Amino acid sequence: LAVKIISESNFIDKRKNEAIKLFSRTMIDTATGQMLDIQKEDALMTAKLKTARYTISGPLKLGAVLAGAKSDLLDKLDEFGENLGIVYQIKDDMLDGDASKDAGTQLLKYTLKAKKLISKITDNVRIRKLLEDLTEFVTERNK
Repeated sequence: LAVKIISESNFIDKRKNEAIKLFSRTMIDTATGQMLDIQKEDALMTAKLKTARYTISGPLKLGAVLAGAKSDLLDKLDEFGENLGIVYQIKDDMLDGDASKDAGTQLLKYTLKAKKLISKITDNVRIRKLLEDLTEFVTERNK
């Protein structure tokens, strides 16, 4: 359905093609991350592939691609999304009681990494505030 919506949108063909490629890559990464999760493989790589790409960096980059963002911004959004996605997964594990002993330290480490990237992503005060609010929500959520 997502591919159908993108392909039938009014964006220029070049952007739609880039968005569909990105969406396909995101789905492949998500499936790979899910397999790693089932196999109880590398937790950090699982969080990057499964959670970060699907939940945060993929959607951010998809919107940016359709808006015509340059590769430099896409790279920054990817890095921000990856760090915040790792935070999301760590917090999820903490809420489920499955967190490692150093989960609090790791949560803080990746939260700070994400926060540091916000000023590099945009100068727009409103967008910065949205990204800061997103970061706070992911870090502080209770469920």
